[in-house]
Amino acid sequence: MTSELRAYIAYVAAKLIKQEDLTGSVIDMEENVEHDMSIMCQERPVSPTATLRSCGTLRSEDGQNFCMIFPETNNHTCLSVYGQLFDGYDHASGSHFSGMLNDNLIELYDFKRSDHYSFKL
Repeated sequence: MTSELRAYIAYVAAKLIKQEDLTGSVIDMEENVEHDMSIMCQERPVSPTATLRSCGTLRSEDGQNFCMIFPETNNHTCLSVYGQLFDGYDHASGSHFSGMLNDNLIELYDFKRSDHYSFKL
């Protein structure tokens, strides 16, 4: 996953957990960079989905399931939210991820890169 996509996933997950509108930005704590999410929100809209996606990804019935689709390439990211926790799969990069929200701090673990990333709303 790209750093921009990781930031977007963390941002969307936090906003869904907090039940807030998708407006604003997120700060990448490692790179000390603020990402404006307005363009990503337009390019990769977030839609609620069923437990079983047509892509074959099975999501938990215990969570709220969402999909972020990039219409130009039809690449998409499946995302499930469980209280303060989230997880999912990015089909373009073939990467699983999981994370949690603690107040305004989002922790994301990218399994393909075997690394943790921190973001702040």
